[in-house]
Amino acid sequence: MEPHQKIIAQVKHQDMKAFILGNLNLNSKLWKRYRTFLYLMVIAWLVAIFWTFYYSEAGFGIFSKNPLLSIYYLLGFPILILAHEGVHAIAYKWVGANNIYFGAEIRKGYFYAGADRSPINGKQFPIVALSPLFTINLFLLMLLFVLPAHSLYISTIMLLHSFFSQGDIALLDYMKRFPEDQIFTLDDRQKEMTYYYLQE
Repeated sequence: MEPHQKIIAQVKHQDMKAFILGNLNLNSKLWKRYRTFLYLMVIAWLVAIFWTFYYSEAGFGIFSKNPLLSIYYLLGFPILILAHEGVHAIAYKWVGANNIYFGAEIRKGYFYAGADRSPINGKQFPIVALSPLFTINLFLLMLLFVLPAHSLYISTIMLLHSFFSQGDIALLDYMKRFPEDQIFTLDDRQKEMTYYYLQE
């Protein structure tokens, strides 16, 4: 780091989950808005259950009519993970970052994308953090109208994706505690570290 850069946190990639949990502020405006968003997703999911059971011609019998459909549905989850991290990568590129890389902590249950040695400031980070949540959920919402017979599955994917995006929300909330033109985050792939620092 340069003399005018003050490190406020340095986190090993494998410890990112612990860092997030240790810095949660569930009373922040961002978390309150996120909770409201999750409530709406739950309501949409319940509506999809009701619609599937009472109104859908296929109903839950769609699985007995096509046993392979369950396998196709299961494939949606790894595809969702790849899509989520892929959108992060595109967002990194969009804000000018280079050297994108991916990683996973399987035992701790999370995946991540990073930009090696590419500093991201407080104005750029919301684009990186929120792009998957909004892009993928918007795509799934459009898919609901194209494939109404699969509304329960699609709404379930939307709900799970919204819930599992909380790590992105938590990191964004952490960054927002500091002036957006002074706070930066920097990934170091070789050291497997993420730095948060203030540039004076």
